[in-house]
Amino acid sequence: KIESNEKAETRLLVGRIYQIQNDHKKAILMFNAIPRELAGVYPFHDMYYFRALSYIAQEKEALAKSDLEIFYMIGKKSDYYPEGMYEFGRILINSSRPESGIEMLIKVWENLEKPDLAVKSGLVLADYYLEKEPVQSVRFLEKFTDAGEDELKKKVLITLSKAYIKIGKYDKAELLLSKFTESYPFDESMDEILFLQARINLEM
Repeated sequence: KIESNEKAETRLLVGRIYQIQNDHKKAILMFNAIPRELAGVYPFHDMYYFRALSYIAQEKEALAKSDLEIFYMIGKKSDYYPEGMYEFGRILINSSRPESGIEMLIKVWENLEKPDLAVKSGLVLADYYLEKEPVQSVRFLEKFTDAGEDELKKKVLITLSKAYIKIGKYDKAELLLSKFTESYPFDESMDEILFLQARINLEM
């Protein structure tokens, strides 16, 4: 049993290395080589999360969804459980079961121990509500205007500005867009920023 555990651990590690190198075909072969009876227990159940990431990279969403559902049920002890919830919620919110995805993403959004993951969840939720209920988009992003890495911050500023415009809070949108232009003057999104600013000028 010790030998089979060591083999499973090696396969999980080698699978992760292939995954980091973007060789998802080999990564999946490694993850598949972990015996099913071990894949269902800690710490080897992480295999379901990592294999799902490779399936997502290969645009095999149905297979990813299946693995994430298993991981959601059995992986509560895993350090990657919030990440698994985020990926599963992101798939569900764009499926025929958006309510389940929303519920899952809100839990991740509330998790202050994983700030970048909370921002990512807020962005998915804000995108979902932007056309339907922009007030909700504001709720999910308002606290993140200074949080996260630059790429996340840029997405927050743009999405939140759009939500403010939709609910008529043009002054707040203008402040965020000005903040964007000051912080990222040469960003590739500048055309979109200028378009949003022009729209505000027309509305005000």
